Amino acid sequence: MTRPGLPKLIATDLDGTLVRSDNTVSAYTHGVLDRVRAAGIPVVGATGRGPRLTELTRN
Repeated sequence: MTRPGLPKLIATDLDGTLVRSDNTVSAYTHGVLDRVRAAGIPVVGATGRGPRLTELTRN
């Protein structure tokens, strides 16, 4: 359950937003996502790209 005042869900673009041009996700971004998930907030990726990019961000 999320805490009052926090978002119930975070949806974000992947390509060029979470996933950098070298197809990696920065350590900083990993840390932010870890804190978001620890707060009980689900993160949903959105992309017009294929499933491969989604798999990269899942890892």
